[in-house]
Amino acid sequence: MKNLDFEAMMHFIEKYRIESVVFIENLGIDNGWAVTLQSAFTFLAMCIFGWMVDRLALRK
Repeated sequence: MKNLDFEAMMHFIEKYRIESVVFIENLGIDNGWAVTLQSAFTFLAMCIFGWMVDRLALRK
């Protein structure tokens, strides 16, 4: 398994989170739901990255 770079993981999650914020702002959602959606998008990004790490670990 390759060495996974923690900085690369955090960059991926942060980039995905920022894109989700822009997407939510473009939808015009401006109340408490925006925070909930942002949290959901961030959680989704972490799940996707975890799945990719799991696939790399199984590949060896």
